[in-house]
Amino acid sequence: MAQQSMYSAMPNSPVTELAAAIDEAATSFDVINGNALPAAPNLATIGSSETAETVLYTGKSGNTLSGVTRGFNGTAAQAWPAGSKVARYFTAYDHDAFRGNIADHETRLAGAESTLSAATNAATANTVVKRDANGRTKFAMPAAADDAVIRAYLDQYGLGANVREIVSDLNALPINSGTGFYMAAPSTLNKPSGVTDASVIHIARDSRPSQLLMDHVTRRIYYRGYTASGWNEWVEFWTTGNSGASFAASGYQRLASGLIIQWGSVSVPQGETVTVTYPIAFPGACRSVQLTTMSSTAATANVTTTPGTTSFSVNHNYAGTRSVYWLAIGY
Repeated sequence: MAQQSMYSAMPNSPVTELAAAIDEAATSFDVINGNALPAAPNLATIGSSETAETVLYTGKSGNTLSGVTRGFNGTAAQAWPAGSKVARYFTAYDHDAFRGNIADHETRLAGAESTLSAATNAATANTVVKRDANGRTKFAMPAAADDAVIRAYLDQYGLGANVREIVSDLNALPINSGTGFYMAAPSTLNKPSGVTDASVIHIARDSRPSQLLMDHVTRRIYYRGYTASGWNEWVEFWTTGNSGASFAASGYQRLASGLIIQWGSVSVPQGETVTVTYPIAFPGACRSVQLTTMSSTAATANVTTTPGTTSFSVNHNYAGTRSVYWLAIGY
């Protein structure tokens, strides 16, 4: 049952009197000393015999009681003459409210004990949750946006203890589902050329999925998106892992387009042909080698063979040994 209202008492229950006579229907009246009664809402007793009347008042201003319920808790509403005693005594209502509220607490505690005794670490509807001996408990798979997330849910996306399965074909991942983390092996189809072992993030959305691939071996990163015509070509991110450079006397710079610029110098004796090896090999081809001779007078340096992917040969037509500076461009 619901808890019953309980009202404060007045120490020693001081007595005041009605300032004027009232009939049995009066819902507002004055007393001689309002300070003898507690603040509203509260109870007061008019009279002191077996015919006393208990009233409930909801307002008190000075010596005036208002919002009075007459004949409260089974007592009889009646007319009272001026000077009738009025006090805050302990009433039958106070006693019954104590007993009823205590009984209600006992009932609620018994229900709580029953609820707690049924607590489980299993994912059970409408049941109190408790931890097992290992400090763990179970929840159902989340459905609403604010549901608690469990490991099995994270595992669906490769976010748990284990990354999702190795993919046999990156093009076969669903375009509208399957968002998560995957693995690409040497046998995986439709990954960027040269990639062997890699992690893949697959994001599925509105028939426009995208994929981000991270090569574990080379540390290179690739991206591609999906359009109505299918998957686009992989595009490589330009990072310090693939834009290698050396700023030594014989060095190079690799550009995002794949172009490679290399430079250096070589000492060439008169009448000899010297082979120059690039700091790094051109993966595709060398397209141009430019030469400059260190000399105070006119001198010509020559590339004597078609530049290869790893080297070229040079000589000059001036007396003595000369320093020849070279610049090679390729891809």
